[in-house]
Amino acid sequence: MNDLMAAVTSSTSRRALVAIGTALTVILNKKLNLGLEPQDTLELIGLAIAYITGSNLKEAHIAGKEAAAKVVTIGDAKAVFAEPAPAAPEVKP
Repeated sequence: MNDLMAAVTSSTSRRALVAIGTALTVILNKKLNLGLEPQDTLELIGLAIAYITGSNLKEAHIAGKEAAAKVVTIGDAKAVFAEPAPAAPEVKP
C-alpha cells in the first residue's frame, strides 16, 4: 500500500494518470453512455494538456532554482556541468 501511495504522490505518476484517465474517458465515452459531446471531449483533452504542460514547467523551474542555488563560484558552475544527468528511477513491476 505504501508503494501505491508513493506512486500516486509522484508528479510523474499524476501526469500519467491524467493522460490515461483522459484517454480512457474519450475512448469509452460512447460505450459507457457518458454523453460527452465532441466539444466536451476537446475541452477535456485541452485541460489534460494544460495540466501536464504546467506540471512539467513547474518541475523544470524548481530544478533550475535548485541548480542555481548550488552555484556560488565559477568552480561550482564547472562542477555542476561536470555532474552526470540524473537517471530515471527504476519502476518495480
